[in-house]
Amino acid sequence: MWAIIGTAVLSALLTTTLLCALAWYAYQHRVRGLIEAEMQRRVDQYGEVLEQRVRSGIVKAVDDVTSVEALQKSVTKSQDTFLNALFGVRSKRD
Repeated sequence: MWAIIGTAVLSALLTTTLLCALAWYAYQHRVRGLIEAEMQRRVDQYGEVLEQRVRSGIVKAVDDVTSVEALQKSVTKSQDTFLNALFGVRSKRD
């Protein structure tokens, strides 16, 4: 009789241990999935930030080139004005 009770208790403990192990595995798998999803979201977000920075850098570079071209035109006009005032000569660029 004690053997039957001991076997039942041992079986219950073994079943409980197995269920706890399965629950722990499922929990770890779920947590790992959540962590991986969060990491992927952060990588995507960082990629978008980098893309925006690259685009704004390209726009800034284009603006800088436009500013340099405007500066070159301004210098050319100033040179033409100086030459005209100094020698009374207009450049052939007009």
